[in-house]
Amino acid sequence: MGLPLNVKKTDCMAISKKSSNPKCNLVSKGEQIKEVTKFKYLGYLITSDGRCTSEISKRIAMAKDKFQKMKPILANRNTGMTTKIRVIKTYVWSVLLYASECWTINKEIEEKKTISNKDVVYQKNDEDIMDRKSQMNWF
Repeated sequence: MGLPLNVKKTDCMAISKKSSNPKCNLVSKGEQIKEVTKFKYLGYLITSDGRCTSEISKRIAMAKDKFQKMKPILANRNTGMTTKIRVIKTYVWSVLLYASECWTINKEIEEKKTISNKDVVYQKNDEDIMDRKSQMNWF
């Protein structure tokens, strides 16, 4: 009874902070389940070392690209500040923060976050559109 397991479509992965990852020896119906070191789940890359630096770098790049696409709206003098903030929160932050609840944050990632915040601030006529640091924090 129950849901049958398709061994050909099933992968296993052991996640560990240690330099040598433990082996994942799972057998189902006499067949060994394939062990992997990384896989994509719902668009998020999960690695066996538990780090997410490549995923965060990818998200920062995607958010910067989305920001560049929104520049005409953000540079428009007729667009109000509240609208510009809503555009950034809706189109840029949503891309940046997708699956961020799964991120393992360390000092290296905090530095990337700070650099990304500085990159996202758009300058126009020597004035920052968004100069309040609290508006640019991720968390």
